[in-house]
Amino acid sequence: MATITTRSGKGSALTHTEMDNNFTNLIAPSYSSAPSSPSNGEMYYNTTSNKPYIRIGSTWYELGAW
Repeated sequence: MATITTRSGKGSALTHTEMDNNFTNLIAPSYSSAPSSPSNGEMYYNTTSNKPYIRIGSTWYELGAW
């Protein structure tokens, strides 16, 4: 299981390395299209559009598009 460093656990701001490590540990699976049986909150990286998506309810949303 990946470890995510938080500010509350550290007591000070995260370093650039800690932030980079957090993003690396959050890597979602990559597919050319959306998974067919997704769970609410599931994320994936679309290799066709080169964009990350998250499932909320019955809809896929592009991360960062809100």
